[in-house]
Amino acid sequence: MSQLKTAVGPDDHTQGPLDAPIVLLEYGDYECPYCGEAYPELKAVQKAMGDSLCFAFRNFPLGNAHPHAERAAEFAEAAATIGRFWEMHDALYEHQDELEDEHLARYAKRLGFDDALIESAMRGDSRRTSGATSRAACGAASTARRRSSSTVSATTGRAMPTRSSRCFGTRSPTSVEPIRAGSG
Repeated sequence: MSQLKTAVGPDDHTQGPLDAPIVLLEYGDYECPYCGEAYPELKAVQKAMGDSLCFAFRNFPLGNAHPHAERAAEFAEAAATIGRFWEMHDALYEHQDELEDEHLARYAKRLGFDDALIESAMRGDSRRTSGATSRAACGAASTARRRSSSTVSATTGRAMPTRSSRCFGTRSPTSVEPIRAGSG
């Protein structure tokens, strides 16, 4: 089984203890309809598993397929700089059909962004220091998915075939990779 090259750590967006027995990592795109479908399911899994699960999220916008995804990811990263990543993450998935600039600015204001932070997110220079690491990991994961066209089951640890999608052709649109805590 493939190992995640960049292990989930304190620089990632996480919910739950980093030393949980199960770590679930999603590479997500806020405009992807399949990621949107997975959002409530992942919330239910988190609720059911409690502290047995560490859920991690890495932004993976597919700008060629989703024109608002990159800007939405920028706003999520900007929210992280003021400790509000998860609130923005949830707002973006809960309003997937409203990701134009004026909507993003409205969500940002509700979360306490000042004008300078909104402008920074609009320009695309709001990434946290770990953003480059996340992008490199996303690129590696994308390459691995293209080669294997599979995801890994959280319950069996084995690779599973993926369903087709408009986003990835024959690849999995929702990049959810469960890994064991501390692997990598």
